[in-house]
Amino acid sequence: LVLSVAEGPWAAAAAFLVYQAIVKISNIPVYSLVLDSVKPEHRGKFFHLLSIKPLTFGGSALLGGYIADAFGYRVVVAATAVSLLVIATPLLTVAVCLAPRH
Repeated sequence: LVLSVAEGPWAAAAAFLVYQAIVKISNIPVYSLVLDSVKPEHRGKFFHLLSIKPLTFGGSALLGGYIADAFGYRVVVAATAVSLLVIATPLLTVAVCLAPRH
């Protein structure tokens, strides 16, 4: 949203850098959760799965573009919300069940 209203390339570049910093900072709790709840011999597998997430961005943008052209942006937003709930609920349930209790 900030990039869409930024005036000039320097403002857009600054907004992009701030956005990327916020995204990277938001990854810290995810990595911490993996380190706390996954056995050391299996951590590599989980971090490998986490590294796939950025690769899916291009495919989702392409699919979202087709859906937006065919049905409008409201359908894209609704599909994103539903897919995130469907994907995140089982993952968070497993993570909470496997988290060590002190």
